[in-house]
Amino acid sequence: TGKFKKTDGQIYVNEKACEGLMDKKKLTGFVPQDDVMHRKLTVFENLFHSAKMRLPREIKIADIKTMVYDTIKELGLAHVTHSIIGDAKERGISGGQRKRVNIGLELVADPSLLFLDEPTTGLDATTSYDLCKMLRVMAQRKNLNVIAVIHSPSPKAFMTFDDLLLLGKGGRTIFMGQVADSVAYFQGIGFTITDPHENPADYFLEVATGKIPRSGDPEFVWPDLFEMWDEFSGKSAGVRRPERAKTMLQQKEEHDDYAQKYLSGLKSTWHAAGARLEGAPA
Repeated sequence: TGKFKKTDGQIYVNEKACEGLMDKKKLTGFVPQDDVMHRKLTVFENLFHSAKMRLPREIKIADIKTMVYDTIKELGLAHVTHSIIGDAKERGISGGQRKRVNIGLELVADPSLLFLDEPTTGLDATTSYDLCKMLRVMAQRKNLNVIAVIHSPSPKAFMTFDDLLLLGKGGRTIFMGQVADSVAYFQGIGFTITDPHENPADYFLEVATGKIPRSGDPEFVWPDLFEMWDEFSGKSAGVRRPERAKTMLQQKEEHDDYAQKYLSGLKSTWHAAGARLEGAPA
């Protein structure tokens, strides 16, 4: 997401090489694993504050409010619009709803590329699936590219994704392609899911860590997976430019108004802080 420099390889955005994503900050959003928001503010207040801080300053307040209400509706949070987030001391919305608010904090900035770090952490299987399904719907509706780091998704949640990048130890590629092709690939290199109730995602992770032996190859060790993928992908190690991915990032006009945005953001931050403290005991 631009916080660290690349260690190796090449980064492409819209098939054009770039050094990193720092110069694409206004096109990208990042949702951290932990929910980061004002616990004393309502769902609307949190999203409105985020939108006001990050959207171009020429957008009218009325239009920002409309965008926020639309986002809340798309997130399935309309019934808790004016409910506080809450914390351990004061009851608020549920954990699954907080995850959606966390995503909404980035969506209101209208990104073209959204990164999520383990968005289903702490959620049950049903809530995790609902969240992944919502992300898929929003990706299609907004022409949004969603990239998520996710561990052990349920079978239903796993199938909501179009593409899979499976990394082994050291961050090397074991598989990169469409989710629908992943089972066939592993079967082709000697790893067949025999249990119809087996979760493909869990199975792939066990293969990646060497917990499952390769059929007919007693000499197999898990680092062989890297060479298998390199050979299969023509030494590209996962670099792929599918035709359907041509709608990557929509180029948005960059506004060179840092000083004005800083002052506006500072004012908005103080406003949010005041709202958070309002009614608190002296």
